[in-house]
Amino acid sequence: HSHTRNKTDLHTFLSSCPSFTTMARRLTTEFQQLNEGGEAWVRAQLVDDNVFKWRAQINGPEGTPYESGVFTVEFEIPGEYPFVPPKVKVLTKIYHPNVTADGKICMDVITQQWSPQLRIINVLTIIRGLLSDPNLEHPLEPEIAQVYQTDRAKFDKNAKDWTKKYAK
Repeated sequence: HSHTRNKTDLHTFLSSCPSFTTMARRLTTEFQQLNEGGEAWVRAQLVDDNVFKWRAQINGPEGTPYESGVFTVEFEIPGEYPFVPPKVKVLTKIYHPNVTADGKICMDVITQQWSPQLRIINVLTIIRGLLSDPNLEHPLEPEIAQVYQTDRAKFDKNAKDWTKKYAK
């Protein structure tokens, strides 16, 4: 028989463990709010039932070359969270000026502008915003940024092709 837990069971399980910190409870609450919050464009799972490691799927925004894709983002949440930002990696290969081939993503919010008031859903919302509106001032892939600025039709075609191929 399976040892999967639904979200309510997980919350009950985590709440019953006296050794879990306030931060783990906060993460459990964030996880539930993300999945039950009515945002149709995002969902998340815990990796190996670990509240410190999440995998989220973001639907590409409508009206962008990414709109038919589903992009997987992994979060490693440090023990110092929420005072230290999560480590974020895009697991789905994507043609985008702010995401490297190995999934690094350029976002001020997970570097110098992090605040303990921010939550994982805020980071996901910002990532989705980057899909609609890339940050061309700080590209991690300058060649892709150049194509975006000089030949938008070529950029859109490449992004759509990669989305079809990798973001299923």
